[in-house]
Amino acid sequence: MEERCEALGESAVSCSSCKSVAEEGVGGHTLELIGASVVIFAIGLVLEYCYEYQVVITTSFFVAAYILVGWKVLKDAVLNVVHGNMFEEKFLISVATLGAFAIGVY
Repeated sequence: MEERCEALGESAVSCSSCKSVAEEGVGGHTLELIGASVVIFAIGLVLEYCYEYQVVITTSFFVAAYILVGWKVLKDAVLNVVHGNMFEEKFLISVATLGAFAIGVY
């Protein structure tokens, strides 16, 4: 029996949304990357608020945590800009996140 896409009512095989979810799934290394990112982020928080380390050191932990889980979004944003899709969701999210890092609101 053929699976159906609940969102569009199409065949799940032909639905581009279902394909992207299946390709990016939450299995494999994704959960490991999320876990590692949470640990690195927590270390950055502890260093910043408990031990009052320099901003450069703690920010490097936050950037490392962001890159671990956000590199696909950044890569897609750059590729979309190269192909002329400037105002696409991933690009706008990347600009907002990088802007937050730039002004120190993270």
